[in-house]
Amino acid sequence: MIGSPKKIAELMPGVPSSGKTKELLDRQEENIGKFIHIMDSMTKNELEEPKTIDSSRINRIAKGSGTSDELVRELLEQYKKMKTVMKMSNNRQFSGLLRRFGIKI
Repeated sequence: MIGSPKKIAELMPGVPSSGKTKELLDRQEENIGKFIHIMDSMTKNELEEPKTIDSSRINRIAKGSGTSDELVRELLEQYKKMKTVMKMSNNRQFSGLLRRFGIKI
């Protein structure tokens, strides 16, 4: 494992260390274990194609992982955001964004 979200953020230049940021990182750290249980409750197909997950599947996954529907939805939303970031990393738009934050690539 590469480290906790808080540790990773501390190493990144330009990431603010405000109270809200620390609060968010603490929450993410708590959720990582729950997210692992959620993913363990997904089928292979659901893991490979999250678009196939509808509300009844979300309910089943939540029950199987001992979490809430909201937390399953949060994980799926974070996946979508991360997928967008990864797509951006393959183009100039992301490179320009990094340069604005003073990160050399």
